[in-house]
Amino acid sequence: MPPSYLRGGRPIRRSPGHGVRKKPLPVPTPAEEETVARLVAAGASKALLRRTLRLGHETVETILSHPHVQEFITQCREATRAITLAGVADVQAKAMTWLGKTVAVEDARSFDSVSRGVLALEKTASSASGESRPSVQVAVLNAQQESEEVRALIRALSS
Repeated sequence: MPPSYLRGGRPIRRSPGHGVRKKPLPVPTPAEEETVARLVAAGASKALLRRTLRLGHETVETILSHPHVQEFITQCREATRAITLAGVADVQAKAMTWLGKTVAVEDARSFDSVSRGVLALEKTASSASGESRPSVQVAVLNAQQESEEVRALIRALSS
């Protein structure tokens, strides 16, 4: 017998139907649904949900497939977005004042730190508002095409 079928020198008895579900999955409670929805809206992964709440894979998938749970997740994200934008707007005014004071003092290290903070606030605001940064695309044009296009633009601008 292969060693994987032995336990303590004795063979493991496998009963027929081993691993077959005998009962249907329990129906998730509304409290479990709300907890799963809140954690997903906050950005938790499905694996983290299963570990934290001690739920099975099928249970988490079932909960997330319900339309009312998806609607609740959307509402939570919208509320979080509004709160984030209001907080960023409040802090950004103060950060710009602080940046102005740093420029007046002429301290390079402080200016660098404060300007990085302002940039982080701008990134947070653009992420919360749904704006995406435009991607830069580089196009290679032939010299003849470029000169023809430039000439046409100059003619259009000069007339």
